[in-house]
Formats: sequence, C-alpha cells, structure tokens
Amino acid sequence: KQVGFQPDGKLYNVLLRACEKGRMWKRAEVIMEQMRICKHEPDLSDYTHYIGVCAKGGQAQLAIKAYEEMISRGIRPNSNTYAAAILAFVRADEPRRALELFDESIDRGALTALSFEAAMLACKAQERHADMLGIFEELLAHEWLRPDEATYSLAVQACAATEQHDEAIRMTRALRRQGLRPRSEACLAAIGCFERLLRRTAADAGG
Repeated sequence: KQVGFQPDGKLYNVLLRACEKGRMWKRAEVIMEQMRICKHEPDLSDYTHYIGVCAKGGQAQLAIKAYEEMISRGIRPNSNTYAAAILAFVRADEPRRALELFDESIDRGALTALSFEAAMLACKAQERHADMLGIFEELLAHEWLRPDEATYSLAVQACAATEQHDEAIRMTRALRRQGLRPRSEACLAAIGCFERLLRRTAADAGG
C-alpha cells in the first residue's frame, strides 16, 4: 500500500469481482474488512460478489451473514444476489429458507439459471423430487433463461427418483443434443432408467 493511496469504491468492486471469479473467498474477506476500516460502505454489487464467492467457496455462513447485513441496510437484492444467497442457504443445510428466498425472487422477477439450480438442490435435500421437476418446468417457461447442464442433470435425477424412466432418457438426449454434458449423478440415473426399461421390455416380451 503506497503512502497516501486510498482505494475508491470502483477499485474495491473490481477486486471483489476478481475474487469471485477466482473463488478466492479469503481474499474477498480481507477486502471487505479493509473497506470497513476505511469506512467505505459496500454497495449492492460489492455484496453480490462477496456473497457469491463465499457461497461457491464453501463459506455459506459468511455468505448468509453478508446477505443479512445487506438487507438490514435496506439494500434490495438483484437476480445475481438472490442466486448466490439461495445457494448459500442450500449449502448451509437450510433448504426451507433457500426456497423461501427463491419464491421471493420469483415474485420480484429477479431470476437467473443459478437460482433455479439452487432451488432444485434445496428440494433434492428434502427429497421433494416432484417439486424439483416443477421448478424445472418453470425454468423452461421463461424464454430468456436456458436450462444448463446442472439444471438438466437435476431434472434427470428427479425423473429417475419418481420412476419417470422414459422422461429421464428423453431429457438426457435433449441435453446432449444441445452440446451439454450430463453430470455424473445424472448419467448414473439415466443408465439405471435405461436398464429398468430393458428389463420391462424383456418381461413384456416373455409374457
């Protein structure tokens, strides 16, 4: 730090954005502390980057603390803030609060694909597989949002869990047609569905 040099808000924001991109939550925490020392209040963008890096870096409680601090200051979340906070609550093993926040984001029209993924993960944690599919269908209803490999993979797993074997295989094929690669859990689920369909076909033929 050079004598007389005082970082401004724009520089802090650039640093926090870089930390989120590099998943460097410890550095982001230092930057936020430095902002407090310099009496520079974080804005919405600062909080969003910090909540994001903490949620993705396995520091869910830090992310939740920052989100609650932001709300207490009267700062309204945007779509990216909601997505990061929903993910934080999921990783903090608080699926109910995650889904409450997801519903709030829906009501405010603050949506991203990540918020849908996090909401599906919250339902998965509660074994609410039908609700996972409902959230996926809602994602499909928003033309400006596209399912990615994460949301497709979760939908495949939900289909397998609800014994919708044909639909699980159809979704896996649709995912691959779009140039996406299913996650390993989705691959295993699709293989299991395919094996069940083969056994059912063999049983029908034998009968």
